Amino acid sequence: MNCCESIIKYLFGLVTLAIFLGGCGLIGVGAYALSNDGATLGYFIDSDLLSGTAVVMIAVGSLIVVVSFFGCCGAFKESRCMLGTFFGLVLVLFVLTAAGAVAGFVLGGDAITEGLEDILNDSLNNYAKDSDTKNAWDDVQEGFECCGVNGPADYNARGIPKPDSCGANTDGCYQKMVDFIDENSKLFGAVAIVVALFLFLSMIFSCSIRGSIAS
Repeated sequence: MNCCESIIKYLFGLVTLAIFLGGCGLIGVGAYALSNDGATLGYFIDSDLLSGTAVVMIAVGSLIVVVSFFGCCGAFKESRCMLGTFFGLVLVLFVLTAAGAVAGFVLGGDAITEGLEDILNDSLNNYAKDSDTKNAWDDVQEGFECCGVNGPADYNARGIPKPDSCGANTDGCYQKMVDFIDENSKLFGAVAIVVALFLFLSMIFSCSIRGSIAS
């Protein structure tokens, strides 16, 4: 292997390292969506959609991590079979990741937050009647530092004393929830774009390395 081929080989190693880190990033975003504030949202919105999206992020991220190791082994062991398999897997991941990036930026969290304000208003009507609803609202108001759907006046309009979980907050929870979901959607889209770029580069480098081994 000449000097140029060695450079390509090590560049490929750096690219697969970046892919590995990007996969870890997707896992992190997905895990965060399933925990803390993200998990609290499941009481009010389509929890299957929210958790499903997060699980897909974790699954794709995990697969990217595994494939990146596979690519490194193929390159440094100079195995044409492993590099060919790596290319096929990366091509599939590239399509999935590119689609995720488009969904994250174009669709944002609209599919998740559709009808959320009406759901919150209906739920708040049961704040003083149902303990599960009360606990969910208290968790949301403490976690998002908000009060009511659009503000503390929502409690006054229903003849309900403002709960302690509101604290001194005057912002409504609806907009805080929408912002949280939208920001995480954009974050997922940004990570997906970076990962897709490095996946594309890895396909180019893997083909080049495979060709040099064949010759």
